Amino acid sequence: MFLTAANGLFKLDDQPFFPRFGIIPYAQIEPDRWPILLESFKKSGLNGVSAAVSLSRHVTEEQVYDFDGRSHPSRNLIGFIEACRTASLPLVINPGPFDQRQLFSLGQSHQREQLVRWYESLGAALLQYQADPIIAVQIDCASACPDHHQDYHHDLEVAARFRHSLEHKYGTLEALNQVWGSSWQDWSEIRPLTPPLKQDALHDWQEFGAQWSRELLDWLTDLAHNLLPVPLYCGYDLTTKYSDTPYAADFPFRAALTSDVAAMRLASPACAARLDCAGLDENSNITANTATQAAISAIAHGTKAFGSWRFQIPRPSSAETTATDSNPCETDRNWSAIQATARFIAHYEQELLAATAILDNVGILCYEPNQQLYPEDFLLGRYAIDPSAFIRREGLYGVYALLAVSGFRPRFMDLKNAEESELRRCRILFFPNLGYIDRDSYDKLVQYVEAGGVLVTLPVHPKYDLSGKPLDTSALYATPEKNHKSVGRLGLLAAWAWHMARLRFFEPKSGSQPKGEYEPELIRNDYPASGDSLKMSADMSLNMYMRAELEPILKTHLPAMPMVDATGRYIRGDIQHTVFVPRADAHVLLLSPSSSEILGYAMPFGQGVSAVLGTVIGGSLMLPHYYRLSEAEIRTLCEFCRDLLAEWGLTPRTKSELPVEVVYRTTPAHTYVFLINRGRARAGRFELARDLCPGAPEVVFSWGGSEAEPVLLGQIQAKLGEDGIVVLRYRR
Repeated sequence: MFLTAANGLFKLDDQPFFPRFGIIPYAQIEPDRWPILLESFKKSGLNGVSAAVSLSRHVTEEQVYDFDGRSHPSRNLIGFIEACRTASLPLVINPGPFDQRQLFSLGQSHQREQLVRWYESLGAALLQYQADPIIAVQIDCASACPDHHQDYHHDLEVAARFRHSLEHKYGTLEALNQVWGSSWQDWSEIRPLTPPLKQDALHDWQEFGAQWSRELLDWLTDLAHNLLPVPLYCGYDLTTKYSDTPYAADFPFRAALTSDVAAMRLASPACAARLDCAGLDENSNITANTATQAAISAIAHGTKAFGSWRFQIPRPSSAETTATDSNPCETDRNWSAIQATARFIAHYEQELLAATAILDNVGILCYEPNQQLYPEDFLLGRYAIDPSAFIRREGLYGVYALLAVSGFRPRFMDLKNAEESELRRCRILFFPNLGYIDRDSYDKLVQYVEAGGVLVTLPVHPKYDLSGKPLDTSALYATPEKNHKSVGRLGLLAAWAWHMARLRFFEPKSGSQPKGEYEPELIRNDYPASGDSLKMSADMSLNMYMRAELEPILKTHLPAMPMVDATGRYIRGDIQHTVFVPRADAHVLLLSPSSSEILGYAMPFGQGVSAVLGTVIGGSLMLPHYYRLSEAEIRTLCEFCRDLLAEWGLTPRTKSELPVEVVYRTTPAHTYVFLINRGRARAGRFELARDLCPGAPEVVFSWGGSEAEPVLLGQIQAKLGEDGIVVLRYRR
């Protein structure tokens, strides 16, 4: 079995292949149950196995690596590999590092030496299983980068590396002091993130971290290539739910958005390396709807592999029946969702792999500095992050969700790397930003609009470069900003502070705090219970800590910031309002309902139009607050979106009054239409693209009691259950 990747597809033995790999925590399950689990995988549509192979699990007290279980049965990796070979199921292993902290510990020479020894020993043990059954090694931290939440800035070796990078960049201390506005007397005095935080220093720290992460990942990749005898692949995290809220997702559109961004950035096939259907801890309320929404959304948006599909594998008790033992996965509460999705992929695998996306003439500019931190994101200019900054960033691409439920299928473009000709492929471009932009990217926007494009910027003008220096952008943004307003920040801060105080001063309930997955642990005399099953995530320790902090924010009410459009229609604004100075030659798009202050405008520039929306439009759609919106709030947002784009000559491919995402994927023989409903049950009519959907459709997948039937040529009547999904297939 030889795995290759080319032209956007995985191939197994030169045949197109859609990996559907379920995780088996082999070290925590009795060996006599391995064959039962593997056979259950095969019957349920899964076609491979993923396993984390932890250094801490396999090293003995004598610092010797045990792969055959001679020191303890839970270390019998070879036995598990043999079981996979017997079952004829391909196996992908993940040898670590498993999270951010482990990756960046490789900056220390002794940690590198230990990892080299680990890879050498593991590679020698795996050599005889190359291609049968081990087909790949998964590098699980491919997107990791240093973050302020980790205490890297306290590490003396990290501080020394940072100072060295500053010396290389600035040359002299005087030059650094001039840029930073500081008064350091010696290089040795400089520490990362010294309060009060200033943008120059913060930018240099994040720039250093990004470069350092690339160097570590390059070293890790080279090491794995040289010492492990199978191909490498990496992917991204599709986990959409962490909290115990009753909703299907904490981030309703994340699976769709992440898949689109991954398809834009990854040279290899878009592979969702982590699809978590069990939750990061026992309090996570992961439902079957969560699992189905994430998986089907990912497929609709171009994901062509699930490398690590994680779910609970309970340990049967003596009281359980033989029927349950024959398929132990059935006791997992979300197994029905995984099984239904895997069988759908298996049945239509070749067409799903060959299908291409149908995109509209509207794009969203993805700008990496939007993910960086700025001084205003910190409380009192110190280490603590303002929790409202998280809401602001998560909501920033709410315009993506709004376009999706308004009938459009936008394309993503990387602003920093896109060519001007690529930008001009879109009639309309949306540019979410946090007020910072580099000169080259700004010049691209100017040239795009001058050539006839329509640029919609939100929620503010970019007016600083990435070092925090003022940047003249008045040519493109001729209407000055007057002030900024935000609502709900005090409530968010209060909820966050109360939650952190409880964590700090009160003993948490047993099991309520996330447990580090791969922390060194003692080998016990029995096998762990099912609740200890492995939990896969690229930046697990960071993400679990972050979600523990931010869960109360996800539950806190996010007040609307009312606006009206030029017709007087109420529009929900989110997170902030930017007020602009009136200009007689500006076309007003949005107004404050109480004071008639201008919150959005459009102005001609060159042959095109530069427009600004002074709010995080659709921001609540990216958060669990989406499920609390009224149908009227969602409907008026969609109407505003459709009317706005119609002004510039763009209408949706799909027409419907329902806020349901409709995605088209085509092959030479068929069109697949994905109807993805998020939230409450809905029913209504859809007028689909007739050129893509002639004749009568066939329902090839449905979830949540959903159904659809044709009523007229190109029209269907759909009844979509709560978080329901229908996939139709039309013969072209």
